[in-house]
Amino acid sequence: MMDLPHRQHVVVLLLLLVEYLSSLALASSWEHISLRYGTWYTPPKTPKEAEENGYRLVNKICKMKTYHGFLYIKGGNNKSRLLFDLNDNLAGIQTAIPGNMYGFNSRNETIQLPPREVMPPILRSDDLDVQGIQMFTITAYFKHPKLICSPIAVNAHPGKGLYIQRGYDVEHDYEKIPMESKHLSSEWKKGSCRPQMGVHYFKKLSREMPCELLYPVFLMYNQDGLLGAFGWLFQGSPHFYAYDDELSWFRLTESTYPFIFDETMLPSCMFNPQFRVFGLSIYLRNKDTMICPIITQTPAPIPSTTTTTTTSAASYPFLTRRPQAPPPSPQLTSKPPSYDDTIILDEEIRKQSESAATVQRPDYWLVCLWAAVVGALVWLCIPDLVQVRTDT
Repeated sequence: MMDLPHRQHVVVLLLLLVEYLSSLALASSWEHISLRYGTWYTPPKTPKEAEENGYRLVNKICKMKTYHGFLYIKGGNNKSRLLFDLNDNLAGIQTAIPGNMYGFNSRNETIQLPPREVMPPILRSDDLDVQGIQMFTITAYFKHPKLICSPIAVNAHPGKGLYIQRGYDVEHDYEKIPMESKHLSSEWKKGSCRPQMGVHYFKKLSREMPCELLYPVFLMYNQDGLLGAFGWLFQGSPHFYAYDDELSWFRLTESTYPFIFDETMLPSCMFNPQFRVFGLSIYLRNKDTMICPIITQTPAPIPSTTTTTTTSAASYPFLTRRPQAPPPSPQLTSKPPSYDDTIILDEEIRKQSESAATVQRPDYWLVCLWAAVVGALVWLCIPDLVQVRTDT
């Protein structure tokens, strides 16, 4: 019977093999990690680059209680906190939000944010901000969490994936995001598509959803259904402190929902005039590959000359862009903070991309070659393994 340490080593080795074979088919790593809103920002790819750009190392132990990896933070920038693995590869990104915000539930009652209903993937952090306010984090990894801090994974391939942390047992509490939209579960609902953003998907979003359940992760796929970006989505409006970085949150109100949402899917509580949404977009591919599928229009039927029928929007509820029943008046149980109504719009959101996405096809012969090499090595090592077993 194999003991626990050896079993863990075998699991890591199998994960390394799977990650490597996947990387051969999907390219070596994410080719273009960048963040968007306010401006484009490309994070450092190594700890050395991070330190040269003003980032500081937070921890010297890879396996922390609330995350895995070596965390680098730049000043008071809590939007793009970088995580590096044992190989000095960019292995993940973490965002922190303050716990002193207020928002609304489905009854338009004031609640403290973030809501407990979205914990996880939002997790309580061990950190306080510069003003002593409790912080909450949300973390994404670009490779399997087991490979970030494992000594066996030293000099391993960077890998390519997306894993959302969903608990404090980092190696087991995660959600693996499909690389293709066709593999998404039915919980992910399709939203709008925008040039250089792709098709948006939101989890469990519906007209019946309570606003406190607004899921803080959204996904973006290109016209070929390939994952190209993801982002964070929070209710509320964060307070801004003295630290000023080049990266701003995107902030949405009722008038700008169509930029990412299909308004027919939104619950009435989101149309509360004081309801606010903010977040961040994180790109894994070049923005020019995030184009929308081509929509073919069916020719309109020839109108009848005998009977004329007048159809009103009320006859077809799906034609309306807002809930038919007006949202209930806000019943504030406590005084919410004043919100900044400044809306940062992506000036490129109106531009239609003219170039098609270039999809890199897998080199299947490399996969077969690698499988053959591994099989040969295993076959050659069987006598040695038997001998070791006999000796022990």
